[in-house]
Amino acid sequence: QQKIPFMVLSLILIRLHVLPPHVAHRFSINLKTGQAPGDDTAFHFNPRIGDRVALNSFRNGRWESEETASDKPFTKGKPFTVNTCIINRFDIFVQVYVNGIQHCLFKHRIPLEKVSALGLEGDVTINILGVTEVSNVMIFA
Repeated sequence: QQKIPFMVLSLILIRLHVLPPHVAHRFSINLKTGQAPGDDTAFHFNPRIGDRVALNSFRNGRWESEETASDKPFTKGKPFTVNTCIINRFDIFVQVYVNGIQHCLFKHRIPLEKVSALGLEGDVTINILGVTEVSNVMIFA
């Protein structure tokens, strides 16, 4: 009898179709523990167009260690699609895809169960926003 290895995981998919204006400088997508300005932010995705993408978390009133990724898929005035996959596996992490290509990975510092709000800020217009929760996805290795 052959055994097929697999993992069971849960995931949440957030899909945004975004149009930045020609004068856009930055925007952010924030997965937060509440709606108030001082609430913790489990994941801060902050493209700074023409510079870099800042990835971070905000806990107990302080920003934590910033990680960075390339700003290459982001161009002023050109629309793009961002798919943010929040994966609950052995480690909880976020995968971000831009226009269908994996852009970055961020390991959570705040438990996923505490996230209750999505914050969008900055120089963009959101055309489409979708949030989907998928439970017990089986991934075959």
